[in-house]
Amino acid sequence: MHSAMAKITIYVPDEAPVKYGLDDEAEVTVGRAAENDIVIEHDSISSQHAKFVKIDDQFHLIDLGSTNGTFADGVEAANTPLHNGMRVIFGSVEVDYECDEFGGEEAAPVNEANEAFAGGDSGATGIHAEIGESSIRPPGFKDLSPVEILEKKDSLGQIAMVLGVVALLVTVALVVVSFTMQG
Repeated sequence: MHSAMAKITIYVPDEAPVKYGLDDEAEVTVGRAAENDIVIEHDSISSQHAKFVKIDDQFHLIDLGSTNGTFADGVEAANTPLHNGMRVIFGSVEVDYECDEFGGEEAAPVNEANEAFAGGDSGATGIHAEIGESSIRPPGFKDLSPVEILEKKDSLGQIAMVLGVVALLVTVALVVVSFTMQG
């Protein structure tokens, strides 16, 4: 079996995606520190975050004790074998893993994927996506967003408070009207 062509596309928030080929290396380290093979300068990435290791012509993903975790398709990566189309997450940086073959099987040609588009749209790219019905937050996920998520308030409590304020305003208005009528 010849070696599979593997590459990753890294999506750092607020930056253009970057592609890397993994084929010539038996091991590729990823992290924030300059000595890594792939350096990702993002606050959610540890100095030595993770590594891709080629075992029997297939890359495996191994977390190196990172603070914010390493996940492959939503599952925490220990020594996870990778296959074409997997979504890898380092901290809050998303990575797409692509490989042209797995277990000796050739990848599906692009024109088969185009058949999924109705109406034969000439602008079809061969990518077919559907909106998921649910989302699963990986175990140990840490939200690094600076925006706080507000808890939903009790609607009945809010209604009672509004009615209390209205009653108070009506009382004040009646007192003001009674004083003006006496004077």
